[in-house]
Amino acid sequence: MIYDVRLIGILSCLITGIFPFIYYIFDSFVNKALLLLVVLLFILIQIYLESRLGFISILLQSIYCNKNYINKKKVKIVLFFISVSTLCILYFKLSSTLGRYFIYKTILSNILNVPFWGFGLNSFKLVYSQWQSNFFKHNLDWDEFHLLADAPSFAFNEYLHFYIEIGILSILVLLIFIYKY
Repeated sequence: MIYDVRLIGILSCLITGIFPFIYYIFDSFVNKALLLLVVLLFILIQIYLESRLGFISILLQSIYCNKNYINKKKVKIVLFFISVSTLCILYFKLSSTLGRYFIYKTILSNILNVPFWGFGLNSFKLVYSQWQSNFFKHNLDWDEFHLLADAPSFAFNEYLHFYIEIGILSILVLLIFIYKY
């Protein structure tokens, strides 16, 4: 069976979005031991789907839902657990993490080359592939990034993606929208 990465991502987002409602139902009507089992089930599903962000999101939502039970003594333990879990999940898909780091590094090194109005809708793949090609032309030593090179269709970061396609105006409108609403 061949899995489509986009469908796995959508499934992970749906599971993450459903989690607060399931948590509320189990928290209101069922005992706490079963609630912990449900949380662990959701975390295991996210690990199975290899969704780093889904894993971290379920973890943070669980902590947020239990914020009234966490006192000052437990904050250090919770922060330590979040840090270790985040490092483990990033290491779990290390090549993908390094690949995204490479994408961000390439984009940020060329960020000043973006015109005020951007390059246009659906132009990210073309622009990024040119920037990546130039990076490899100027860096002839083979490092881990040459092995991870790909031609992504999106930046894995909406702010950078919108900035490249629509320019600084899109970022300003987006920030105003977020601030107002």
